Amino acid sequence: MKAGRTLIDIVCDMISQNQMNKKITFLVLIALLAPNLVFGETDTSNSVQTKNEAERQKIETLRQEKEQERTTIKDELETKKENLKQEMEQKKEEVKNTIEERKQNATENVNREVAKFVRNMNERLNAAVNRLVKLADRIDSRIAKMETDKINVTKAKELMVIARAKIETAKASATLVTVATTSTSSTASSTATTTIALIKEAFKVTKAQIEKAKTDIKLAHEALVNVVENLKPGKNKTATTTSESEN
Repeated sequence: MKAGRTLIDIVCDMISQNQMNKKITFLVLIALLAPNLVFGETDTSNSVQTKNEAERQKIETLRQEKEQERTTIKDELETKKENLKQEMEQKKEEVKNTIEERKQNATENVNREVAKFVRNMNERLNAAVNRLVKLADRIDSRIAKMETDKINVTKAKELMVIARAKIETAKASATLVTVATTSTSSTASSTATTTIALIKEAFKVTKAQIEKAKTDIKLAHEALVNVVENLKPGKNKTATTTSESEN
């Protein structure tokens, strides 16, 4: 039977056998390449995941950095705001203290000026009273001399008593000016919050005392003038003439 096969049959068998071998070879290649293909896909997938994870991590890091930056900027702004507020409060307090200091200085200056004025006025008033006392002493000496010369000076003596009383009143008024000024000055110096308005109000009392002292000094001087007028020639007669007239 084998001998009876034709050449064509043999060729066909060879072709079939060759095709079979190609198929086997192809299947073997597929079997060999398949794991590599699978592993290649797995490696690619892992690489993509790793890359994506890295990108997400990078984005998260950037987000955290931005958030930290915003927090830092916010904290810096709050710190600057608080520092500015403290500086403003400090400057406000400094301005307030400066104003209070100026007020205090102004009050002290007014106190000094008032004290100086009253001190000068007190010296003038006392000097005026002393002049009245000296004038009264000279007039008393004149009265005594005239009385020795037998001149009737009864009226002059009566007027001198009145004048002396008015001089004492003037002296007391001048002394009261000093007392009022000392009291006002002590209150002003012991009270830091004393205002210029209060000082002016207190000065009104002192000014009234000064005016009263001036008036009393003027009245005392007028009383002494009356005594002097009474001692002028023709105003009085000698004691002998008076007795003769009475007889």
